[in-house]
Amino acid sequence: MFGRKIPPTAWSYAAIAFAVFCWAPPVALLAGGLIVFIAWCNGERTHSKSWNPVRRWRSSRILMVAKFFALIIGILLVPAAILSAGGETSTPLTSLGWILMCAGVVTAVFVGGFWLVQNVLMDLIFRGRNASYDHFRETGGDPFFDNQMRWPFNTDSETVRLGGLPEPEYNNPNYQPQLDWDYQCPNCGARLPDDHNACWHCGYNWGGPPWEYECGTCGVRVPTEHGCWNCGTGPTEVSPDHDGTAPIDT
Repeated sequence: MFGRKIPPTAWSYAAIAFAVFCWAPPVALLAGGLIVFIAWCNGERTHSKSWNPVRRWRSSRILMVAKFFALIIGILLVPAAILSAGGETSTPLTSLGWILMCAGVVTAVFVGGFWLVQNVLMDLIFRGRNASYDHFRETGGDPFFDNQMRWPFNTDSETVRLGGLPEPEYNNPNYQPQLDWDYQCPNCGARLPDDHNACWHCGYNWGGPPWEYECGTCGVRVPTEHGCWNCGTGPTEVSPDHDGTAPIDT
């Protein structure tokens, strides 16, 4: 449904919520809908994350706003449920319209205000003056949604939020990228340290020939057969490997 799979158990939980809050239909409707919405947000994706092709692999900004809106509704449902359970249903706190209006106002002021300030200030300071920031913006990066919005609103890894590409599977048992590497290879999306100009994973090199050799000790790509930049192994341990799957010669 809409690019994600909803677990069957979510509908059961929603039915339980309807039964628990049956004395207040608006609250029951919101509670059940919130459960289904959360299950949908956490469901398995059936295609790329964002409806915006420029932000193809980053989380959708619309979805993040919807999550924030749902959170505010969930907070407002707490006093509404308590009052409804006590038989008090005439107060605005139990009104569906009031809950939706308050959640909408809070979402618009907080998300809209911070988004505007963050984007304007960051663009004024860095746009055209910082190559990394320009690349971040050109690939669909948003200073507010991809930098300030964290879990549970933005569930992307630090690497995807900054680089905008999905990370590949790291199948090399001898070498795994470090968690604090925030840059990405523009070819395969692998994590890179900020001082690299070539990819240890696929061999892509911007500004030079591809790295067509693989270290037999740690498994990273290296530029020539004269040794490994990562572990310092000598030339006898390095062998050609153009597609990343050929066995290491010993």
